[in-house]
Amino acid sequence: MEMHRTALGGSPDGVLAERVRFREEGLVHLPANYSFEEGATLPCAAVTAWHALFVKGGLNPGEIVLCLGTGGVSIFALQLAKAAGPKVIITSSSDEKLELIGILAGREAATEVFPIVRKGAAIFGIYVGSREMFENLNRALAQSGIRPVIDQVFPFESVREACKYLESGSHFGKIVIRIGDQS
Repeated sequence: MEMHRTALGGSPDGVLAERVRFREEGLVHLPANYSFEEGATLPCAAVTAWHALFVKGGLNPGEIVLCLGTGGVSIFALQLAKAAGPKVIITSSSDEKLELIGILAGREAATEVFPIVRKGAAIFGIYVGSREMFENLNRALAQSGIRPVIDQVFPFESVREACKYLESGSHFGKIVIRIGDQS
């Protein structure tokens, strides 16, 4: 499939460069009132979460969503699912990270996994998503007011430090590399 061969975050090299050339049809507008840093978090993690929840998963209010870990896809899935109405269960190896998630999920966030086991869980593979999915996601983000969770923004000159920080696993949400002065 062409999407799998050309999707950023997949086989092609990433975009950690001062200048990158894209085809016009491969770009989308930022959601209203998003900064460049917030927009940088969307192409892989947010689109993957959108694809999993709403396109492949057909998520409806009243259902239960299980998110594994506190990485970018899981945090976006948590935020998107909560905005749509389902109950969200999220796991983490860190109690500290789960206390920040309590704020995102709401005080009544579920921690019991048995209800989804009883109803039968669906498991399927997701590979980022299409331009159409990205545009639908961006409309939903603009309407819902969801903001990406950015742990830290590093200047381009500190790429090595950013990679070390990412490898440490101590981040919560996304790590962004700022290219140049965008103020």
